[in-house]
Amino acid sequence: MKMFRLRDMLMIAIIVYAVGYTYTAKHRTDTTLEEIASVEREIQRRKNAIEILETDWSLMTQPHRLQAHLETFKSQLPLEPLRPDQYARVEQLPPRPLDNTSEEGLDEALAILGRDNLSHDALMTGSIPQEAGQ
Repeated sequence: MKMFRLRDMLMIAIIVYAVGYTYTAKHRTDTTLEEIASVEREIQRRKNAIEILETDWSLMTQPHRLQAHLETFKSQLPLEPLRPDQYARVEQLPPRPLDNTSEEGLDEALAILGRDNLSHDALMTGSIPQEAGQ
């Protein structure tokens, strides 16, 4: 029987390392697949919840159900059906009034600031280059 040579020992060490690395990679892959499956289950659970909520919403907003609630709570909800004369076309609407804001609020603000008009201050900022003679 021959003695193990250094070459044989290195080959065995490389094989053991390769087996260990393969096991570790497989374990990481299995863990990642479990996480993906868990996230997919959570997504499906939330989609199902959204479908249930949409169904519930459609049931809650059915006209006959709302009409029944309106009749039940008629004293607290003074609602009436729309009359045909309450509808109008855009052409029938009056023109929008002009914005006639008073200068009173502006004058008060200027008085608080101690200014008499909206002219710029002499204060220069870094973004505005100062011109000669100012």
